[in-house]
Amino acid sequence: MSDMLHTRRLVLRRPTGGDWPAARDFFMSGRAAGIGGPLDLGRAWRSFAAEIGHWDILGHGMWAVTLRGDDRAVGLIGPWCPADWPETEIGWLIFDPGIEGTGIATEAARAAIDHAWDVLGWETIVSYIAPDNTVLHEAHYVPDWVKLAPFIAMLAGLLVAFQMYIRRPDWPRKLAENQRPLYEFLLNKWYFDEIYDTIFVRSAKGLGGLLWKRGDGGIIDGGINGLAMGIIPFFTRLAGRAQSGYVFHYAFAMVLGIAILITWFTLTGGAE
Repeated sequence: MSDMLHTRRLVLRRPTGGDWPAARDFFMSGRAAGIGGPLDLGRAWRSFAAEIGHWDILGHGMWAVTLRGDDRAVGLIGPWCPADWPETEIGWLIFDPGIEGTGIATEAARAAIDHAWDVLGWETIVSYIAPDNTVLHEAHYVPDWVKLAPFIAMLAGLLVAFQMYIRRPDWPRKLAENQRPLYEFLLNKWYFDEIYDTIFVRSAKGLGGLLWKRGDGGIIDGGINGLAMGIIPFFTRLAGRAQSGYVFHYAFAMVLGIAILITWFTLTGGAE
């Protein structure tokens, strides 16, 4: 028995009451259609309480799936076998649609299945789906050519490779010479790199050059720095003239300052 499992990207831990908001949102949404949802608040509550009770009664159950470094539950995956269940099951519920297609559910389910075999000692494992979820069932009835297509493609590739690189190694060179445009097209990977370079790389480089020459060089260096280099020397020279070194100039500045202060206090009532 284990309250926690670790995989390359995930931490599977025992669910807690803190996972209720995420579970509630799932059970009450259309994503719960596969288990009879959307459920009302009461049924959602009892469904999640059953997950926690499963652990308390049996000592194992579905783990809350979390990403490493983030304790937020994105789903529930693991052993599920209530008292009236027909067979031991590995169940799975994905709360967050954003993780679909990332392989996280598969990674968690594999860890749960290994645990069920090796630790719980289960002899059979199933995973039930809703009766109206017929996608897997219908996959058995696709046309035969669809089922055979991957094998035929593999066999054709093997035969062509054997012919062109084992029996007749001169054919690839002749084919490249006779079909030069096609050869160049495939050799350059459909020119995706060139298209990407033209659309994105050169555009970004051109924008960077424009901002560098016009923005940094023209506006900042030519405008702000130029303005500063013009104003600061002007006031420096003005201040230099006031610094004559004569005592009567300093005395005059002091008298002028006192006169300004007195005028200010008189007009503003500062003396009060």
